Amino acid sequence: MNFTRQLKPAHLQLLLKIAEVGQLQIAASALAISQPAASRIVADIEARAQTTLFYRSPKGLEPTPVGETFLRHARVIVAELDSLQKEV
Repeated sequence: MNFTRQLKPAHLQLLLKIAEVGQLQIAASALAISQPAASRIVADIEARAQTTLFYRSPKGLEPTPVGETFLRHARVIVAELDSLQKEV
């Protein structure tokens, strides 16, 4: 699973924000990126992971079981990076 080495903290923050708000456009706006850019990031991660991270419906996005796994790890990684920044 070498694709994980290509993930950036911003990608993980996007996934977390999507899970939080349930809408790609709102998540993108909150992170000051365009919706098309956010969509490309999610599509790229899904392509590299060879799986879907979010169920898409008219009501929004919900994490798949694999998406939940991504989110669980993303929370820890982002929290540790935040902690590192505060310490330094």
